[in-house]
Parts: sequence; structure tokens; C-alpha cells
Amino acid sequence: MDDRQLLRDLTWCIEAPSLINSPSWDGLQPLQSLLAEAKLAALPIVKPAPRLGHYYEQLWQHLLTDRLSWPLVAANRQISAGGKTLGALDLLHYAPSINTYCHTELAVKFYLRHESGDAQHHWIGPNAIDRLDIKIQRLTNHQLPLPQHPESKAAIDAWIASKSLPNRECASWQSKMVVQGWLFHPLQEQTKPAHASINPQHLRGHWLHHSAAIPQSAQSAHWILLPRLYWLARALIKREACVHSDSIGCWQNLRLNQPVHLTAKSLAHCLRQQQNSAQPQALLLAAVVPDGNYWREIDRWMLVPDGWPQPRTRSALPPFSK
Repeated sequence: MDDRQLLRDLTWCIEAPSLINSPSWDGLQPLQSLLAEAKLAALPIVKPAPRLGHYYEQLWQHLLTDRLSWPLVAANRQISAGGKTLGALDLLHYAPSINTYCHTELAVKFYLRHESGDAQHHWIGPNAIDRLDIKIQRLTNHQLPLPQHPESKAAIDAWIASKSLPNRECASWQSKMVVQGWLFHPLQEQTKPAHASINPQHLRGHWLHHSAAIPQSAQSAHWILLPRLYWLARALIKREACVHSDSIGCWQNLRLNQPVHLTAKSLAHCLRQQQNSAQPQALLLAAVVPDGNYWREIDRWMLVPDGWPQPRTRSALPPFSK
């Protein structure tokens, strides 16, 4: 991943809409407003984590710590009591200008609409285990209230003291959740209303099973299979940064580290191999057009195993987003 992609992903965090429609659940818009007014920090030195969720946390940690100049109290810090882990805080900062400790829970999600989409449980992850209703319940009932537990307060007070920051009793407290990502709709009936908790301005793509041919109207001369660290911002990738499809030895057990350029013919071959695989994978596919020395995304598709939404076993699943 080059510096250009890193900057695109930072910009995506600042500009991408929330997946969640309720302001009582989401703290994204206030943070985006602050970041839009802040000075651009120097290019961060970020070695992206191998998992997309952790990379997403790194981006937000940089934005809040370096761009807003909020002292960092804790990042992905576990809280334990009596030998039992109670949970972990994604990010905890101190905002000096408002004398407030800002607890931020982060989630970057990719859900596919199954059935009508007018219920939260109709939005399912590509691995068929993750669901919107489960994630929202976890965030609202466990993650956001976690700092208010007596055991958590003791741990947090110790972290604050180690940073020589004001006591929590002398400052305000905010717990916010930031939920961004993409929602994928069946090719037909894309205008169908979603559940009220879904932001109608969400980023969207299409989804298909591996065996379903991409419709002729959506055919592109060029496609790119995107590794998970490229799933945030729309693709704008140097041509020389892409692996050519001919260099892929085995399509059945594909583990992407670089973007893979495909033609319509090699895409069809890839999907046939996935259909025959014992462990077929969900693939994120971008339709692209030439843009100078780059490939520029014009549409994206999530391609899932034919059995989806029946979940596979966890042992067979490659890592997805947090």
C-alpha cells in the first residue's frame, strides 16, 4: 500500500457517510466537522495492520491524536477484573478545548441485503456470521457502557494518571460510536426502502453469488479484485501495483496481498474456481476504467459463495473486518 492509498483512506474516514441513521447511536458527524476544520497533519507513518478493522482503528487514531491534537489515553486497551476480561476500549482521548474525555468505539462493516432489508437482521456480512442487529446490540449494550462499570473506572483512572491528565471527576465524558462501511444490494430492486436505522445516504454496491453471471449491462472490460486493506475508499490504483491474473497460481485458495487485474475472461475463470473450492471466499470486485497511469473504480460488487447466507465454520473463514 502506497502513501496515496493511505491518504485516500484517511479522507474516506473524514468524508464517508455513517451506515447508521440515528444520532443517538452515532458520533461520526461531529468528528467529521472537527476534522474538516483542523490543519492537515504531516503524512502519518502507518504500517497497516493485516486486518482491516485494526487498520481502520489506526486511521482514526491518527486523525484524532495527530490532526485534532487530542492526547491519547488508550487504544484497543483491554479491561479486566478478577482474572476476567470485561471488554476493550477502541480509543480514549482527552479533548483539552472542551475538557472532555472522548471514548470512541469504531466499526467498519460490509453488509449484504438479504430479503427485503426492512429489518436489521436482513443485513448480513459476507461470512454470514456477522449481522447488523448483532453488531448494533453489542455496541449499544456492551461497548458504549463499558467505561461506566466500577471495574472499568478504576482501570481508566490509572491510565489517565499515567498520562498526567486531569482527573476524570474534573472533566466531562463522551462515549460515541462510529460506524462506516458499504452496503451491498441485490442487483434488482435497489430502491427498496431499508430499515429506519440505515442511513439512506450509505455507500452502496451490488452483490451476486459466484455462480451468477454478472449482467451484460454491468460488464466492464477491466476489473480488480481488491485485498481487504483496499476495501474502504473507492479504488484508484497504479496499474503497475496490480498483479496480472496470469500470475495467480491457484484461484481456489486465494489469499490476496495485492490488487489483481482481471479481464472478463479471467474473472469468469476465477469464479468457476471458487465454485469448485472446498472453502469458497467472498471477493470484493471493482469495475474500473483507465485514468492515466491508474485504474479508477466506477462500481463495486461483493461476490459470495453459492451457499450464502448459510454460514461456514469459523475455522474455514479468512479474516474479515472488525
